[in-house]
Amino acid sequence: MATKKILIVDDNEEVRNLIFLSLNMMSYDLYQAGDSDQATSQFEKQLPDLVVLDIMLPGDKSGLDLCAEFKKNGKHNCKIILLSAMSQPADISKGYDAGADAYITKPFSPMALIREIHKLAR
Repeated sequence: MATKKILIVDDNEEVRNLIFLSLNMMSYDLYQAGDSDQATSQFEKQLPDLVVLDIMLPGDKSGLDLCAEFKKNGKHNCKIILLSAMSQPADISKGYDAGADAYITKPFSPMALIREIHKLAR
């Protein structure tokens, strides 16, 4: 079975590193991006199976814009976990409306995120 590719998108390098280190010992190919332009480039280059995506990003597009764009991409069917400090019910609803498969609020439990990743990466 092919190794699953995961793209981690967050403008906070510490958050990206925390997620990367939490998943590094597992059998995933991991990629990172710090803004919407890098995220789009990495997405098109790697065609990840799963994207962990912050909503508030530097660049031309928000995480919600990217989520909708990635879901419309006809090349493959990736899963998307939105990971955001935006925790109001309306924010979460917008995330799911954009196509998210899961929505986790910050601050977050790395173990809860890993469980969700494992569930969606199956």
